[in-house]
Amino acid sequence: VNYHDVVKIIDAAGGVKVELVEEEIEYMNDKIEAVAKTVGADWMGNKIPLDHTGTYKLNGVQAAGYMRVRVLEGDGDLGRTSRIRTILMGMKDNLRKMNLVQLGNFANVVLPCITTDMGQDDIAGHLVKLSKYLKYDFISNRIPADDTFYYSTDGHAYTMVDFEINREYFLNIVYTEQQKANILASEAAED
Repeated sequence: VNYHDVVKIIDAAGGVKVELVEEEIEYMNDKIEAVAKTVGADWMGNKIPLDHTGTYKLNGVQAAGYMRVRVLEGDGDLGRTSRIRTILMGMKDNLRKMNLVQLGNFANVVLPCITTDMGQDDIAGHLVKLSKYLKYDFISNRIPADDTFYYSTDGHAYTMVDFEINREYFLNIVYTEQQKANILASEAAED
């Protein structure tokens, strides 16, 4: 999805409530300006006042700006991905409160924004089950996991990742013990 799509999708979800600190707002306003120019929106009407920290209901332009912040002290790109997960989880919370008609309207906004190899029948089947899916517990996480990577120290910008530990971490989070055993057995048979 591009920024036009992100803005449309977040607005269709009803915006997202986010707790903002002053430092985020400062950097966020620069990103909001860039997003607003990209999508043809009014920047000044989307700007967040610097002296008003707290919980905000962000619209699509503001949320897209929030998701782009990556320069806060000590959080870099991991902080940016955390902010993206915050927006996605907030959208999920909004979708949980929607009725089937509202979910259908949301889908009508989202579907033209994505490309998939799923057929219309597959998509329709999942849309019918969407309210059921939204009742599941959601886990917000990331790979690489904490303490399984380090940043380069040679003046270049790269991350060294322990892939085997992260693979195990991923399998433990996503799959049941039986599913994990089946995956490992299948891989062993391929070797």
